[in-house]
Amino acid sequence: MKKCIVIMLSLCVFMTACANGGSESKEQTSDEKKTITVSVMDPNRFLETAARKFEETHPHIRIEIKESMGLESGNNTEGDTQDMNKFIQTVTTEALSGNVSDIIAMDLLPLDVFVQKNILVNLYDLMAQESSFDKKQYFEKIMEASQTGDGLYAMPISFSTSAMLGKPDLLTEASISIDDKAWTWDDFTNITRKVNEQSSEDYYGMLNFLPAQLLLDYIENNYSELVQQDQRTANFDSDTFRNKMNQVKSMYDNEILGSGGMEEVDKVLFSILQIYDPGTAVTTILQPNTQLFQQPTENGIFRGGSFKTASTFGINSNSKVQQEAWEFIQFLLSEEMQSSPELMGLPLHSGVMDKKLEAVKQQIQAGKLQLPDGADPDLLDERIPQLKRILEEAGITSHADSKILRIAMEEIQAFMSGQKPAEEVSKLIQNRVMTYLNE
Repeated sequence: MKKCIVIMLSLCVFMTACANGGSESKEQTSDEKKTITVSVMDPNRFLETAARKFEETHPHIRIEIKESMGLESGNNTEGDTQDMNKFIQTVTTEALSGNVSDIIAMDLLPLDVFVQKNILVNLYDLMAQESSFDKKQYFEKIMEASQTGDGLYAMPISFSTSAMLGKPDLLTEASISIDDKAWTWDDFTNITRKVNEQSSEDYYGMLNFLPAQLLLDYIENNYSELVQQDQRTANFDSDTFRNKMNQVKSMYDNEILGSGGMEEVDKVLFSILQIYDPGTAVTTILQPNTQLFQQPTENGIFRGGSFKTASTFGINSNSKVQQEAWEFIQFLLSEEMQSSPELMGLPLHSGVMDKKLEAVKQQIQAGKLQLPDGADPDLLDERIPQLKRILEEAGITSHADSKILRIAMEEIQAFMSGQKPAEEVSKLIQNRVMTYLNE
C-alpha cells in the first residue's frame, strides 16, 4: 500500500518561481526512438511491467522510469519521510528548472500549485482528441472528483474506498431504518442510543477509532474547504470546524465511540470496511447479520463516498512527447493492465472490476477461496450488488497535506483530553497552518 506519511515541500518556491519549465525530452525526428521519462518515488512492479509491455507493442518508444529513492534510510518512518521529502524536492526543482519528466507521479506533490503554474496538461483536452477513449468505461465519479477546477491534470489509475457495516438485527429490533444518503453523525449517535434503549446490553456505535480519527477523516474529506494551499489560506478558525470538534468529542465522552479489546467486538453496532481488494471485501460482507451503508454525511446531503487514489499521473505541459505519454497513460488504464495482479488497489476500469468480482464469486462457489467463520456463500448474489453500489457512489477524494494533518493531530490531543477548549485549539491549528503555508 502507499506510504501514508508525506512531508510536503514549502509551497513558496512555487509561488515565487517561474513555471515555464520544459520537458527534459529533446526534439526527436520521426525516425528516432522516442523516450518517455516517468518520475516516481520508488520502484513499482505494475509500472515496470506496463513499460515493458508497452515497449513491445511500440518499438519506436522507450519508457524510462526515474526513481527518486531517498537516502540510505532503511525501513523506518524517518527513512520513509526522507524518501518522500527527497522525491518532492527533486521533482519540484525539475519542474521549476525546466527539466521535469514527461510523466509525473503526482500522489505526493501539490497538484493545485502545479496546475496554477501551468506545469501539467489538462487531460480532458487529450481525451477530446482521442475518439477511442471512452470515459464511460471507468468509474466516472472518481475521475470527476480528481479534477482541479474543470480540468483533469492527474489521472487516477486505481483507488480504494470504504463503507460502514451495520447489524440489521439490532436495527430491526429497535424499529430503525437508515437512509444512508441522508443520515448524519448526529443520526448515528441517536441510532446508537435508541438501540441501547431497546436492548438488554449496551452497544458502542463504533470501536477502536483513535480519539482524533474522525476529525482527521473530516479534514481529509473537506480539505478543499479548509485549506486553499495555492492561495495560502486556511479555515480552521471557524464555527464549522469547532462544531465538528465538539461533536466528535461528545461522541467519545458519551461512549458512542470507544476503544476495547477483542472481547467487546460483539458489542459494536457499526464498523468500517476498508475496500481495497475485491476478494477481501466480498468475503467480509458474507456474514449473515451484516448490512452495507455509506458512512454518515455532515449535513444530510450525500456528495459521494470517500476514496483515496493509489497512484495518479500527470503529463508535463512542455513535453515534446505529449501524445506518446498520453498513449502510455491510456495503456495503464487498458483492460489488460487494469486486470494485472500487480495493480495496487481497485481498478479504475469498471468493467475490469465487474470481472474481478465475478471471478471471486466463482472461486467461492468452487470452494477455492477460504471464507471466514460464519460466512455464507449463499449471500453472494445479494451482497455483491450492494458492494457495487458502494463502489459506483465513491466520489469524494480523501487527500490532504500530511504536514497539516500532523499539525491538527498534535493540537487536537489537548482538546480531546479536555486540557484546552475548541476555540483555543482551532486558533492554534489555524496559526500553525498559516505559518506553514507562508514559509
